[in-house]
Amino acid sequence: MANTKTPTFKNYADFTAHLASAATLIHLPLSQLQLSKVTEQLLLSANVVTLYKSNSNSSALSVGALRAQAIQNPIIAMKAKYSSKKKPRFDIFGGVITYQRLLSAHLDKNCSFPVLVVNNSLPEEYIKLFTLHDFTRLFLHDAHITEFKTVMRYLEAWIEKPKGANSIFQSQEWLTLYPELTSKAKVASWLNVTNKRFVSNGDK
Repeated sequence: MANTKTPTFKNYADFTAHLASAATLIHLPLSQLQLSKVTEQLLLSANVVTLYKSNSNSSALSVGALRAQAIQNPIIAMKAKYSSKKKPRFDIFGGVITYQRLLSAHLDKNCSFPVLVVNNSLPEEYIKLFTLHDFTRLFLHDAHITEFKTVMRYLEAWIEKPKGANSIFQSQEWLTLYPELTSKAKVASWLNVTNKRFVSNGDK
């Protein structure tokens, strides 16, 4: 079932295109899910989960409601390197907040949920980029928190400033994800921009 060969990619766009075509939605029990090592390391640097009230609401939701959340904000995983037919394991690198909500609901470990799964190993550098994209989206797109000092604290914990550069915004990782946001001023401006009108498909 699994393809153990690690594919190569020219860039991040190629990587996300691969995810879009290779990922399959399947149901997996919680017992088979775990965070990827890259994701764990990023959470140890700055735990984005603490921004959410996960423990205060998940246990009050039904399994059906939690499954709906897992569809609306999917968990994305790849087959773990040491996964086997007898003991299948999947490394999560996307949808970490959804995974946290499932764990905080204190469900039976055999309870299954929809997960987008890629069956081959993926390069660590792109796993890190994707996880960073997942985390930074909370600040730069979903606007869960827009206080600049708080946002910077998280970003500087996750992204290393290149040697000789003025800020983390000159790092290759950051520029891959946000090529137009090249300074603190531009990021601050981005956080302050609001558009409360729903944009329709026919808008120019």
